Amino acid sequence: MNRSIWMAAGLAGALIVWMLLGVFSDSEGQASSEDKQKSAAPALTVQAEQRSAQTITREIKAHGSAEPEREVAIKAETSGQIRQILVDEGNQVKQGQVLARIAMDDRQARLSKAQAALAEARSQLASFETLKKDNYQSELSLQQARAAVEKAKADLAAIELDIQRTEIRAPFSGVIERFMVEQGEFVVANQGVIRLVDNDPLVIRADIAQQHIGRVKPGKTVQVELATGYKDSGPIRYIAPKANTNTRTFAIEVELDNADHALPGGVSAKLTIPTEQVQAHFVSPALISLNTNGELGVKSVDDENRVHFHPVTIVDAKTQGLWLTGLPDELGLITEGQAFVQDGETVAVRWQQQSAQVRSGGL
Repeated sequence: MNRSIWMAAGLAGALIVWMLLGVFSDSEGQASSEDKQKSAAPALTVQAEQRSAQTITREIKAHGSAEPEREVAIKAETSGQIRQILVDEGNQVKQGQVLARIAMDDRQARLSKAQAALAEARSQLASFETLKKDNYQSELSLQQARAAVEKAKADLAAIELDIQRTEIRAPFSGVIERFMVEQGEFVVANQGVIRLVDNDPLVIRADIAQQHIGRVKPGKTVQVELATGYKDSGPIRYIAPKANTNTRTFAIEVELDNADHALPGGVSAKLTIPTEQVQAHFVSPALISLNTNGELGVKSVDDENRVHFHPVTIVDAKTQGLWLTGLPDELGLITEGQAFVQDGETVAVRWQQQSAQVRSGGL
């Protein structure tokens, strides 16, 4: 009896051991199969181009306006009727040229009177000086005669100056913009008569953001395009020493040669200011993504087909793409599939030839 019990127990134990061995064996086999399937799973395929950095010149773009070198409302310096206007609107005039004349009225008579008064005062002074030598004239009378001569001189100078002021002259060379009075109109001293504009050189004024002003230097040649379609270049002649407190921008001035006064003032202008040269890659905006830190960048593959994320800086923008810095000079840029792979991942790569648009930088 006892022997039978012991035999049954032994058989049951053996059965349990056999079952356990079968379970573990199946689990290990299943895990091994999964590992094999996982290792055998194909890597994601991306498309890439081999890119080389290009040397480009960084630029600052700005908008401004074309303005005259100087302009002035020429004012009458004496009163009277405008007798003559000697120029037409749009005429080029030289510095000192007579533009208009005010009627003389009684000025010629006043001049003759002042000249006669001076002659009389001088004659009387000469007589007093002769009498003084013979002690027939007092020192006081002599001093009064001398004062009379000086007064007569001053009166003559005043009428001569007033006569000079009847001729309205150009204070500098320029172009007559418009008349502010008509011929025959009566004007008073300090009244505007003619507007004169000097457009040579034509001055392009613009504002530069404070973060860019350190890259702008006096004398730097700037490309300018006027709203008229005219294109030219000229040097930076002025940079404001202080930013505008409201806009935090710095005013600059660029000179354009305008010796023939053909370029008009008052039109808008686009400025392109070249600064430093950098090594950059030309990339489509569609290839730019964000990493987990929120940085803009692109993805590349190395010689071992591993993916790398590169943070970038946009240094210029064209219609067809962006110029980026922060990348290696030689780069296997992922151009398709970049959204489905992560930094450090190994991928399969299908290489394609670089496009002509990329080689030309989108030009």
